[in-house]
Amino acid sequence: MVAENIGAFARAVILTVRDLKGPWFLYDNEADPYQLGNLCDRPEVASVQTHLEGLLSDLLKEQNDTFATGQELLDQWRYEIVNPHAFRRIEE
Repeated sequence: MVAENIGAFARAVILTVRDLKGPWFLYDNEADPYQLGNLCDRPEVASVQTHLEGLLSDLLKEQNDTFATGQELLDQWRYEIVNPHAFRRIEE
């Protein structure tokens, strides 16, 4: 699978999950509608993956989203973790 028309190919592919370490999943939904073959980090789709990562980065910038860690967000909004299932606002 080689992307000759990046626009058409990008519509057929979805970058499903990304975290602070980078993308996890990349699927060709036309060739693999059940998403059984993860294409992430495969050389033959590197240009598509790079293109989609660029689009996502642009969208994050437009939204002023720094893609912060969970701890950074807790600190920013002054929350603390009470237990693995709960957090609370830190009182002044």
